[in-house]
Amino acid sequence: MILATGVNSLQVVDLDRIRFHEEYEPHRLDVTSYAIRMEGVLRHPPIAMQMRDGSYLILDGAHRTHSLEALNCKRAVLQVVNAEQFALESWSHAVPSGGWLEELRQAPEIEWREEPGADVALAEVVEEGGVRSFLYPAGGRRDLESRLHAWTIIVDSYTKKLPVQRFSQCDGVPQAGRVHFCYPAWSIEELEETVLRERVMPAGVTRCVVEGRILNLRIPLDLLLQSQLDVERWEQLMEQWGRSLRLYTESVFLCE
Repeated sequence: MILATGVNSLQVVDLDRIRFHEEYEPHRLDVTSYAIRMEGVLRHPPIAMQMRDGSYLILDGAHRTHSLEALNCKRAVLQVVNAEQFALESWSHAVPSGGWLEELRQAPEIEWREEPGADVALAEVVEEGGVRSFLYPAGGRRDLESRLHAWTIIVDSYTKKLPVQRFSQCDGVPQAGRVHFCYPAWSIEELEETVLRERVMPAGVTRCVVEGRILNLRIPLDLLLQSQLDVERWEQLMEQWGRSLRLYTESVFLCE
């Protein structure tokens, strides 16, 4: 089933129809843009879903898509998936501890608790020795705007100045001199509502797990730069990819 729908899930979408749910990291954008320009290809198509307003929301590959914008491309090739083909999870962050952590404790927008409350916490913080804290918007605010604002303050408190190691499972105790920030997964509905309100989530937290992700297409950059899409060439590429697509089900280790 995945093979049958693999190439058929590819769509050419004008960049002005594409939306983003998270911020981007300027340095990472520069590195990605440079790599795409030097290679002359987009190796992996970004993953997207179509929203109820007809636009396309990038689930994975925001920096690749922003890079196409920076390179003056007119369009992107997306792998468009539906709700049954992906799951939204989250990345946890391991960062060096320091004085910035005490500054975050004093932020008036954030409430620190020793025990989790009835509402889902914005973050669970694990410090040396396994000491845990649960972070909420101050004043018990539950609305989307307040949660996004407080969440952004939390993530920005360390990502703007410290190296961040991402990991998928938040368990165990951090190494000496480090602290873990563990984040809950947001729902598809919350994601779409955030975008339709013209808001974004912090970068590097949302994780999209896709069934049947397509890799290594090496989409020619000039196809995306042309003022008008070369339909005949696009159809030839689709036919070529259809013959070359392979599905691997065994576990692999990928060195990036």
